[in-house]
Amino acid sequence: MQTPGIFKEKSKGDICYRIEDYLFLDGGIWVEGEFTAEKADEILSMIKILESRYEKDTKNNMITLFINSHGGDMLGGLNVYEALRNTELKVRTVVTGYACSIAGIIFLAGEERLMMPYTQFHMHEPRNFGCGEGTIEGMSRTLSDLVYYKDLLKDIVSSRTKLDKKTIEKMITNKDAFFHPDDAIDRGIATGIISKL
Repeated sequence: MQTPGIFKEKSKGDICYRIEDYLFLDGGIWVEGEFTAEKADEILSMIKILESRYEKDTKNNMITLFINSHGGDMLGGLNVYEALRNTELKVRTVVTGYACSIAGIIFLAGEERLMMPYTQFHMHEPRNFGCGEGTIEGMSRTLSDLVYYKDLLKDIVSSRTKLDKKTIEKMITNKDAFFHPDDAIDRGIATGIISKL
């Protein structure tokens, strides 16, 4: 299926933008589908471009991430989270479907965190990842990494929500935690619900 485009008149003729590119002109970035390392690099590049045109007190100082992803690459996602938390731009995140796993962590980077009415936020403890070999030493290293990243994710969630680390530990140890918009607002995960973008 061909993605529809947006046509804009220019002095040298019409230009057709992909919808994602057209929205990017106004600071919109889409986080959708599987979150890969390549997608993380693409988003980091987009943040850099938006920062380069930053001007205080103009409409160019806002970045909005629209999120509909079941998650994926944790390290790439953590770097996107860190870039969003340390940019001069105002950051708004909007869930349009699912914000699962590392996509949920990226959602927490926003100062304004909005969810559409029929969406979900999801978190769990880190799963096996990385390059650990099937040796005892390799498995030991993988286990150590999993513990490290579980503690890191608990730090992030507790710093951005009303949930304390003990509560988060109970919620995610060996299980998944799902939140609809009302639940997410009650726990400080989201700041509001919107019905239109």
